[in-house]
Amino acid sequence: MKAPAIPANEAERLAPLQSYHVLDTPAEKPFDDIARLAAYILDVPTALVSLIDRDRQWFKARYGLDATETSREVSFCGHVVAAGETMLIADATLDDRFKDNPFVTGGPMIRSYCGIPLKTARGDVLGTLCALDSKPHTFSSQQVDMITILADRVMAELELRRELVFRRQFSTAVDHSPYFLALANLDGKPFYLNATARAWLGVAKDGPMPTHIADWHVEAMKRFVREDLIAQAIVDGRWAGGTTYMRDGIEIAVDESVHAEPATDQYPGYIAVGALERTRS
Repeated sequence: MKAPAIPANEAERLAPLQSYHVLDTPAEKPFDDIARLAAYILDVPTALVSLIDRDRQWFKARYGLDATETSREVSFCGHVVAAGETMLIADATLDDRFKDNPFVTGGPMIRSYCGIPLKTARGDVLGTLCALDSKPHTFSSQQVDMITILADRVMAELELRRELVFRRQFSTAVDHSPYFLALANLDGKPFYLNATARAWLGVAKDGPMPTHIADWHVEAMKRFVREDLIAQAIVDGRWAGGTTYMRDGIEIAVDESVHAEPATDQYPGYIAVGALERTRS
């Protein structure tokens, strides 16, 4: 048996794998569905989304297999990671690398294997979308093309999952910030207040939003905020200066920053408002 080689860029490969925060997480339907579809397309009983960790292969999705992980040293997928290329094996008993592999000589009695690398945009190989059978099997080019598309779908799901994790972590950090932070549309209507902002304004977590960012400024500044401050932020991208807020019925001097992000074809524009009470001298 030939153990898979360790890629020269192993440290750089493991870093993005860890950044997805996916290892040892529960099963998730999008990945399970892809594994099941891969098995159907290739007409095999088993398909896996396999991620190659430092010394193991761990299965994010598995169809037709009970094991959740195996040693990297005996893995077929480790060879795909090392080579960075699709690997097709019609009969493992005829392949010197695998004919005495414990997964060939014993359960699950692998004979045929198809492994498609899961590559990041930078080209790091995290693992494979793979399928296997207990009998010899030749995979057509059309089948391989379709599985390659599914492998791209796995990476898209991983990217989406990482983005959602990041947004959840970022949202928690922002919500617990001691600074007043708010988001509003380009007309000035707020749609998000962090915990500090809600406390300043007396707004319950699920309570109604103020009608305009000018609402939390003193009366004398409201017209300026509505007509000048937002317009300047939109033109220049950012406005910063000293203003005065109302908090619990009391006027407080704050340093305020208003950042404007213009709308694009994909995303609506927004305004980000940050404020910190000025330190009394």
